[in-house]
Amino acid sequence: MSADIEDFEYSPRADLEGNFTIHNAPDEKALIERFFSHVLEVRPHVFVTYNGDFFDWPFIEARAKHHGLDMEGEIGFVRGNDGVYSCRPTSHLDCLW
Repeated sequence: MSADIEDFEYSPRADLEGNFTIHNAPDEKALIERFFSHVLEVRPHVFVTYNGDFFDWPFIEARAKHHGLDMEGEIGFVRGNDGVYSCRPTSHLDCLW
């Protein structure tokens, strides 16, 4: 962990406006809880990952479990028998395939 970071703007070109909102967390558990909360707030229709089935989702699931959090219970994502993570109300597109 490091010092808190402020919101910032980075626009490499005039047509690529980039305003970044920062959410600082005191520890990993709070960060994962914030992620779960954000997913529930935004309710995205599609999650796009690159190698998410074999790195991102397993990593988040393992770290959540380490902190006593249940990813499936919180946001509904679960790994199927085929190793693919899915959620009933949301599609997951893993761009590795």
